[in-house]
Amino acid sequence: MLPFYHNRGIGKKMVEYACLMAKERCATTAIALSTQSFGFFTGVCGFEEASKDVLPDARLKLYEDSGRNAKVLIKAL
Repeated sequence: MLPFYHNRGIGKKMVEYACLMAKERCATTAIALSTQSFGFFTGVCGFEEASKDVLPDARLKLYEDSGRNAKVLIKAL
């Protein structure tokens, strides 16, 4: 991310908006995958680390095939 955007709350607002859109579509949980922004999602956005087992089957296969070893994060909506 460019330094111009640091510490302006833009990332947090984007995550909040995505969670709002998910909730409006009757989702009860938001899931995020992160390889580098774990602290942002847990500390700023209120996500908690979860097991990869929370991923839907189709997404779990993509997760395992990617080999990126991203952290799985979850938040109740």
